[in-house]
Amino acid sequence: YKAVLDQSSNTCKDYSGAKAEPDIRKVPINVLRPVYEHQILLCPNTKLADAEGSVIWYGNHKAMIWNPETSGAADTMNKKLGDMAHDDSYPSGIEVWTTKGDQVKGGLVPAFDVSCMGTDEGCNQ
Repeated sequence: YKAVLDQSSNTCKDYSGAKAEPDIRKVPINVLRPVYEHQILLCPNTKLADAEGSVIWYGNHKAMIWNPETSGAADTMNKKLGDMAHDDSYPSGIEVWTTKGDQVKGGLVPAFDVSCMGTDEGCNQ
């Protein structure tokens, strides 16, 4: 768990371990291993304010964003990560889901923003 938390905290903008850790600790270890191996970022984002699109996968950045303050978002994030890990298939585009796990089509999605943490390494994603 610590390796995944560290990996994300170094790159996710406005990362909060206090908000991320409880939800990430719910992800089974057999899902977290490929998350770590594929260098997938798990970034909590409280700016995703509504239930429509409260979980977003940015394939080009290999980043899963969810709103830890929205009921059901962590469960959807957990399930979608599990599906991806099970199939070892990570979409290259943007995927958006509601808290019930339904895919959202045609909505506006905020740009994914990274924090370089003082280096360019985290920004070369």
